[in-house]
Amino acid sequence: MQNSLSKCHKIILLILSYPMALYFLDLLQHSDFRDAMKTQEATVFVHEKQYYHWLYARRPKIAMEPVEDEPEPLALGSELPTET
Repeated sequence: MQNSLSKCHKIILLILSYPMALYFLDLLQHSDFRDAMKTQEATVFVHEKQYYHWLYARRPKIAMEPVEDEPEPLALGSELPTET
C-alpha cells in the first residue's frame, strides 16, 4: 500500500509540475489534432508556443510605467486622433 501511495504522490507532483502535459494528452484524443501534428509547421508552432510559455510564464510580472512622451493607447472603437 505504501509503495502505491508513493507512486501516486510522484504522479501528482509531475502533473502539478507540467500542467501542459495534461492539456496535450487531452488534445491527442482528437484525430484532427493528431493529423495536424503530422505536419512540420504545426509541430514547430506548438514547440515554439510551449518554449516561450515556459520561458516567460514563470517570471514575475513587471509593471511597466508609461513613458512620459508616449501617447496613451487608444480604446477599442475610438476614433484616431487627427493631425493639426
